[in-house]
Amino acid sequence: MIDYKGTKIVGVDMGYGNMKTAKTHFPTALREYPDKPTFPGDLLIFDGKYYKIGESRKAFIISKTDDDDFYILTIAAIAAECLVNKVYTGNICIAAGLPVSYMKSQRGELKDYLTRSKRLIFEYCGRQFDLNIVGCKVYPQGYPAVLSHMNDLVGTNMIADIGNGTINIMNIRDKKVDETKCVTVRLGVSVLLTMCENILMEYFGKCPQSEVIEDFFIRGTSDMTSEYTAVLEKTAHEYCVKIIDTLSQYGYDPDFMKLYAVGGGGKIFKRYSGVDPDRVVYIDDICAAAKRL
Repeated sequence: MIDYKGTKIVGVDMGYGNMKTAKTHFPTALREYPDKPTFPGDLLIFDGKYYKIGESRKAFIISKTDDDDFYILTIAAIAAECLVNKVYTGNICIAAGLPVSYMKSQRGELKDYLTRSKRLIFEYCGRQFDLNIVGCKVYPQGYPAVLSHMNDLVGTNMIADIGNGTINIMNIRDKKVDETKCVTVRLGVSVLLTMCENILMEYFGKCPQSEVIEDFFIRGTSDMTSEYTAVLEKTAHEYCVKIIDTLSQYGYDPDFMKLYAVGGGGKIFKRYSGVDPDRVVYIDDICAAAKRL
């Protein structure tokens, strides 16, 4: 959160796997309840409705404005960031991210979507909020995360923002983005999870819930037996080969450029890709983009 002339600028990285702000993050998941739930958790009460944030993972959609979910999740993200900073009233400007390939087609639509209510009165985690939404800026996802490395982006470089739903690929030449070589591909971590579920069912006739598999890749450890984890690790390597092949289609060659791996999927790429670590800059902080939005 940045204070600019009395307005709080809140960066919200609207990922398909996690919603991120400068100081907070939570799964891109919510569930609406008809009444106040018995176990409220991270409860958002808005417009007379009850939403448990972080419960029931949201399915991938091309346009984030197709339903109200990302609007509600963005309110929750703003609230979470404000809660940490002890801001409960005042003016808010939203800084949001979009996949690079969707910028031209969805930028204006997203701004209208996020600013449709100029005043937000709601309760989050037991705290009352009264916020005025005074503006919204939209930026390409992934790019803000590397701004702190801008002086190093000489020659040819590539950014790969590996999220849950997509990978945003950008080519940067001498600190300038080549817009003709920016693309968004559906090869996020959710693809790996599906691959793992399929292969485990093929090998063993059963598999754990996707959250268990995801936790294994996040933490690197699991209560699963070694025969399962061995298959998961082999599948993760195959997934990383898919990523490298895709990056190569858009100009990636580790012999001639540095790769900047951003997003939660960067940890998987670091662990299983086999790429020379001296040729990749890993930005492990999943809130890095939100801090720079």
